[in-house]
Amino acid sequence: MKIRTTLLFCAVLTVVCASADAGADPEMLASAKSLYESASYEAALTELSAIHTSEDADTVDTYKALCLLGLGRVRDAEQALELVVTRKPLLVLNDTDYSPRVVALFRDVRKKALPAAAQQLYLAARTDYENKRYDAAAAGFKQALQVIAEIGPDAQTATLVDLKELSSGFATLAEAKIAAPSAPPSAVAAPAPAIGTGVLGPAFYTLADIDVTPPVVVEQPIPAWTFAAYAPNRMFSGTLEVLIDEKGSVETVTLTEPVWPPYDLTLLSAAKRWQYQPAMRQGKPVKFKRTLVINIDPSKQRR
Repeated sequence: MKIRTTLLFCAVLTVVCASADAGADPEMLASAKSLYESASYEAALTELSAIHTSEDADTVDTYKALCLLGLGRVRDAEQALELVVTRKPLLVLNDTDYSPRVVALFRDVRKKALPAAAQQLYLAARTDYENKRYDAAAAGFKQALQVIAEIGPDAQTATLVDLKELSSGFATLAEAKIAAPSAPPSAVAAPAPAIGTGVLGPAFYTLADIDVTPPVVVEQPIPAWTFAAYAPNRMFSGTLEVLIDEKGSVETVTLTEPVWPPYDLTLLSAAKRWQYQPAMRQGKPVKFKRTLVINIDPSKQRR
């Protein structure tokens, strides 16, 4: 009985202490701000480092950067602001709330950190998608697209272009998954338009069109798998759709089923460079959509 009472007392004491700490954080933040305004930067940093509430994390790290700038520790200030950008890549500081110096530094840090932040958002959204959390996935892919849009034209690398295409495609897939259950059970989907019909002809042909000679592979290298250390005993597979134009070049490529997030960007980039002899219909080259299943066996890649 004594042991039970003691345990209960300790549990209550822990809850009370935790509540007290949470209540103390706003006071500590106010104290840290006051110390910063009085140029007591080291003391302010000590107060800020003792604050643990996630709600104040952005303000805390921004004031840490202010204090570090006051101490001449520019690189440490940049690292503090990088944390803010990682958590909220769309956040913008203004001169009304912060000094012009920290606003300018934040702008520079944000410019450098946005590409990595976009990739993190994409990977997190992909995890949500693979775990069938489609609402969260759709929101994550859209946020990744917003972040990519914030990156200036001079920083739009090939990787970001691929990331934008992936995010856009998966956002559409996630929204389709969200909408699918809302359809009435008795509803019958409208039949898809038949490929190969119509006065003007289809936008492209597929294997369903028996009067079309499919394209012939000229160059279609599958990128090497360099991630064997992460999952050496797991098989990976995915599905690509490539639209091949009348010259045998890949016009568009869509990853309809992912292989693995770190590998997907490499695969998409490689697929855009594939070459074919174009599909032929009645002696003329035509556009053709191919579906490819990508299978990866890491154990064979190692040999």
